[in-house]
Amino acid sequence: MKGILLVAGVGSRLYPTTSVLPKALLPVYDKPTIYYPLSDMIAAGITDILVICSPTNLHFFKAQLGSGSRFGIDIRYAIQASPKGIADAFIVGEKFIGNDDVCLMFGDNVFHGGDFHKILRNKVAEFNGGAQAFALSVSDPQNFGVVELNEEGEVVLLEEKPQQPTTDKAVLGLYLCDAGVVDIAKGLTPSARGELEILDVLKAYQAVGNLAITVFDETLEWIDTGMPDSLLRASEYISEWQPMEMLIGSPELTAYKQGLITRERLAEYGDAMRKTNYGDMLTTAAKMKDAR
Repeated sequence: MKGILLVAGVGSRLYPTTSVLPKALLPVYDKPTIYYPLSDMIAAGITDILVICSPTNLHFFKAQLGSGSRFGIDIRYAIQASPKGIADAFIVGEKFIGNDDVCLMFGDNVFHGGDFHKILRNKVAEFNGGAQAFALSVSDPQNFGVVELNEEGEVVLLEEKPQQPTTDKAVLGLYLCDAGVVDIAKGLTPSARGELEILDVLKAYQAVGNLAITVFDETLEWIDTGMPDSLLRASEYISEWQPMEMLIGSPELTAYKQGLITRERLAEYGDAMRKTNYGDMLTTAAKMKDAR
């Protein structure tokens, strides 16, 4: 399975901070926001990744992530010239996707807990076509795309930001789709806001009985960092939990755990960033026999 990290948003809700720097490169505690979903993909066994960004931000992401060789993976880049919606990412990434399945993640979301990596890794390994989406109960479902399920776990409703929600389950910024998603996206009609909506993609899979939803329990922490308060909350959350887990959202450490880079390379990266919290923890991890 291939991966797409979508980071094409302008981050207008974070102005003036994002007037120059893209929101996915703003720090969540001690590392860029995009490191978290990138680490999630690596942990799930996805090593061929396309970063889709705006034309003005391409150089920032290339400077931060490069070719991916640092993490033992392959990172390529594509441009979304204008904000045409989440589903447009599949059209932009058509050549990259080819005949492969694809995992789409937002570059500004932080996931932690709830056996997230284990569940995602299993879903990727078991994926057998169609579409797989994920949901979580939230206190403010009116601010999200939501999904309602019946007692058998079947989807009975998908709705974007309902004024009077009948469900509290928000659809997360994480989707697994087969290669047919490109044609589905091409066939969509733009919504009232002029975008190709990801929920319309899911509805197309639902219509042919080929949509699965996995609902995470309350032990999963999900933070969309697109607002000042949530960006701060993400940093506070990571600063609280990270000392207990070595590093959260480190692509270098995740790549090492996955056997993509050697202990020696991990130690080199730590040494290159010595006198920083991040570098010191990489160095410590490289010295530990059970870091994997």
